[in-house]
Amino acid sequence: MRYALFLGGGLLLGWAQQSLRMGAQLHLSQTSLRNATDREGASLVDLRPTYRAGLSGFFIWGWSPYWGTGIEVGYLGAGQNYYGAGLNGQNYSAAIRLSYLRFSTPLQVQYQWKTWGLWVQISPTLSTLVQSEYTYQGDSLPTGSIYAPQIIQNTLNYLSQSTNPEDQLILMRLYRRWNWGLDIAGGVKSQIASGVWLLALLGYQRDFTDAEEKSFRFAPENAPAYHPQRKPTYNHLLSFRLGLIYEIERAPKP
Repeated sequence: MRYALFLGGGLLLGWAQQSLRMGAQLHLSQTSLRNATDREGASLVDLRPTYRAGLSGFFIWGWSPYWGTGIEVGYLGAGQNYYGAGLNGQNYSAAIRLSYLRFSTPLQVQYQWKTWGLWVQISPTLSTLVQSEYTYQGDSLPTGSIYAPQIIQNTLNYLSQSTNPEDQLILMRLYRRWNWGLDIAGGVKSQIASGVWLLALLGYQRDFTDAEEKSFRFAPENAPAYHPQRKPTYNHLLSFRLGLIYEIERAPKP
C-alpha cells in the first residue's frame, strides 16, 4: 500500500508539472560576518568584507509557465577581514574564512518572451559548516575575547601551544554547525540554444542564526572562548550569479 501511494503521488506530480528546469550557477560573492560588538570597536577593529566564489546546482519543477518550486544545493564561502593597530601601535590584519554546504527550496517566478525572460527566486536556506580557517599577522592585541580579532589571536596562540590532536577541530567547534536563513535573487535569462538559457542574477542571502557557538570552551576548565557581552554574528552574502539552465517542456496532450 505504501509503495502504491508513493507511485501514485509521483505520477500525480509528473502529470501536474509542465516543465523541468535544471542547471548550475557560479556565485561571486561579497561576504561579511556582521556583529554589532565588532562595529562598536571602531578604535580597534576596521572591518572589510571578503570575496568568495561558490557553485550551486538546482532542479525546478515548473507547475505553470510562470512559477515553479525546486531544490538547490550549493557550496559557498563566507568570511570577514579585520585590520587595525595593536598594543605597540603597529598594524595587524586578521581574517575568518568559512565554507558551507547550503540546501535550499526555491520558489521561482518568471515571465518569458521568445528568447529572453525575467527570473526571480526566494529560497529558505539551511547551511552546514564544512570548513573554517583563521589567519592573523602583525602586532598583538589587548588580552580579551570580545572582538573577533582577539578571538582569532587567542585561538591561534592556544593551538600553537597545544599537543592534543583533537584540538585541530577547535576552528570548527567555534561556529554553529547548522544555520538557517533566506536567499533572494533576481535577474534575466537569455536563450542561447533550443531549451538552453543563460542566467544572470543578483542575489542576497542573510542567515538568522548566530554563526558563533557562544558556549564553546577550549577546555572544560577554561572560560568561554567568546566574551559574555559579545553580540550575535550573522552571515551576509551579496552575489552576482552566472548560470546555465536546461529546460524540458512536458509534451502537450494530444
